[in-house]
This record gives sequence, structure tokens and C-alpha cells, in this order.
Amino acid sequence: MSHLGGSPTTEAKNVDPLGPVFVSYRASDGTDAASTVAWALRATGVPVWHDSSDLLPGDTSLRLTEALDSGMSGAVLVVTPQIEDSSVVHDLELPALLDLETHTEFSLAVANAIEDPAHPGSLDYDAPDLLLRQPDGRLKRLKQYRLVDPVDVARLAHALAMRRMQAHAAGDLGPVVLDIQSRTDPIHDGPRVALVVRTEPPDPGRRTPPLRIWHPYAAFLTSLPRLVATASSSDVEVRGGAHLSIAFALGAALPATTTTTMTIVDQSGTWTSELSKGAPPLEMDFVSSDGGRRLAVYVELVDTPAPVDSFSAHVDQHPERYGGVARIHPSLAIRLQPSSGGATAATVARHIRECASRVGTNQVDLFLRVPFPIAVLLAGSSTPSLSIPTNGRVVIHPRGMFGLSRLRPASAAGRLSWMTPGARRRRGNAGNTI
Repeated sequence: MSHLGGSPTTEAKNVDPLGPVFVSYRASDGTDAASTVAWALRATGVPVWHDSSDLLPGDTSLRLTEALDSGMSGAVLVVTPQIEDSSVVHDLELPALLDLETHTEFSLAVANAIEDPAHPGSLDYDAPDLLLRQPDGRLKRLKQYRLVDPVDVARLAHALAMRRMQAHAAGDLGPVVLDIQSRTDPIHDGPRVALVVRTEPPDPGRRTPPLRIWHPYAAFLTSLPRLVATASSSDVEVRGGAHLSIAFALGAALPATTTTTMTIVDQSGTWTSELSKGAPPLEMDFVSSDGGRRLAVYVELVDTPAPVDSFSAHVDQHPERYGGVARIHPSLAIRLQPSSGGATAATVARHIRECASRVGTNQVDLFLRVPFPIAVLLAGSSTPSLSIPTNGRVVIHPRGMFGLSRLRPASAAGRLSWMTPGARRRRGNAGNTI
């Protein structure tokens, strides 16, 4: 797919192929839909210009015009029934977007909520033109996605992310830089890099990511290897910071090949998966029990004590669940150095495998209190494949047993599971709940 719609030209316009995507919608009945689209794009690495977070004080028409002329990479027109009453969309935003869309590097797509009354479940492809009083076929020629279908919204986000990767490859821009944040509200003028991943911050009074982030984020993880391949780069650089469950999932999804180099950059320096410097001495305290078939592992690699021992509290509350409990920690209270990150992650992974072998299990609940780069590296260096509950625990299974492409919420409690086609055949649609 070279363009999401139209017959592009190379006429010079203020288009930035790595700029944000503008979301155009009618507030009266499209606010929630626009927010859903915006968060799906952000979770897939596409920065967004959304008036709810990015519109500056002042004259609204002037600020919108400035935004549209600031270097967008594309736009999504969110079509809902009441959009026909929006003079802002009809008179200001849509003409500007159609003008930008004639440029080869600008992508304009339609997220359509209007169904064909004669064919329930199918889009009314004529509705955007009718509601916005456009000449017959002007918007119909654009790629349209079903707004009510989360899978189709994920396809829209993936298509726009692929456009960014194609621009990255065409510009020969070097390593694929993935900037990720999960703790703060996003703004559109973030870093100008290949992928700018943002997930919704925790709900008020909570410290963990909300469960609703995992559907779009899982779709992104599934597509990440293809995105990196499309960018024509063998180097991936991760920047920023995120909740450890999100970081761990990212590390599991990143391509791990002998030709791919991965680095993680945080405030302490640059971490790599290289084993050139050894890990600091690590201790493993293991206790077997007569409980269940699972293994609980707590990895603590920070130099300050935890305020509460929630790991022990969890194990004490579920003695029937675990046949073994392990703690992995440095022999001495030291601050990890970035140069030893790869070796440290590999050592921790080896200890986890040893403990799992002692218990005779392939089910491991992993609790992490580690630097963000270690969470990414640990997932990438582990031989098991991994599934990530939203409360920060990670369940590990042998590689090949479950696939990365079927991460989905398994219950309202916040657990997630992997599911492969083989597992679906054996167990219907139940999946492998953890």
C-alpha cells in the first residue's frame, strides 16, 4: 500500500512523513470514537494531533489552521451521523486535508461509523460524501475502516505505522528508534522518530496500566517485527520508560536475530544485549513447597529497598498455587551499570530456567523490580516465550508452545493469555489462561 487514498502528486506542501496524524471528528457524537482511534494510533507508534490534548488557547479556527500547516504525516476522518452539522470539519478541516492528501507522503483515511442499512455489518461507503456534502466519490475513493470494529481500527493504525516505516526506509534514517511512555499524558510534539508509542496512563488512584491498553498494544506487538523489517534497518533503539509489564512485552516482541542489534537508552546510559561485560554477582534463594505446579520468581535489581514486600504477601495468599518460590537479587547492594545489562539479563534468565527445572514446571509467575532496560532485555534474552498480565507479573512458557500473535485479555482481573491456532483447535476459543 503506497497511499491510503487518491491520486497523489508531488506538489510541495507542508507534509512531514514522520509527523503526527491529525484526527478530525464531530465532538457531539464522535468524541469517544475519536479517542479510541487516537489511542490505537499511539499504541501502534503513530503520534497524534488530537484537539482534546493538543489544541492551544486562542482562536480555534486559527489554531486548527496552524496545526494543519505544522507538518502532519496524515489524518483520520472520523465519520459519525452528526458530522454533517460540523462547520469546522466541513469548512476548515476537510478542505485542508483533501489539499494535503494530494501529496505522496500524506495519508488520509476514513474511520466510518455508518453502516449500510440494507446490509447490516457492512459499511455505508457513500455516507461520508453525503454527510459532508462532497462531490460523488470524493471520500468514497479513500480507504475506509469500520469504526465499531476494534480489529479494523487496529488495521488502520497498522497501515499508518507502515507508512512511517516506508518513509524511514526511503530516507535511509539509520536505526529504528522506538520511543515509549506509559505513565504520562501524550502531546503531539514528541520526538521525531520512527515509532512514538504511548499508552493510556494509569487511572486516577492506580499505579498499573489500565486493562483497556492491551488490545491495541498487543496488536502493535504482533506487527512490530514486520514494521522493523519494512524500515530496512538491522538496528533498533528503544528510548523512554514504561511500566515493566509493558516493557517486558516489548522485549518479547522485538525481533531477536543474529543480524539485529538492540539498544535501550535511559537516563543512566545505553544498555545492550551484548555480553562483553559480566554480570554482578547474583544470589538465588529457592524454596520448594508442596503447593501447585507453578513457580513464583521475584527479581529485584534496584539498590533501594521496596517499601512493602508485596511478593511475600502474594505467595502467602496463594500457597496452593506454587511448588517453588525463588528470589533473585545482587549479592551486594549496587547500582547496575548499563554495560553489564546484557549479561545480567542472561544470568537472571538462566536462574529462572534452573528454578523451573527444579519444580518440573513450565509455568512461572515472574515479579519484576528492575530498571526499565532490564525488563526489555530479560524478555529478549529468555529462551521461553512470555505472556504478560497487566499487574506486572509475567508468565513464561517454553518457546514455541504459545505464539506472540494472540495476546488478549483473559478476564476482567487483568490477566492476559497467549493463544495459537493449535491451542484454539485443542481447546476451542478458551485459549491458555494464566
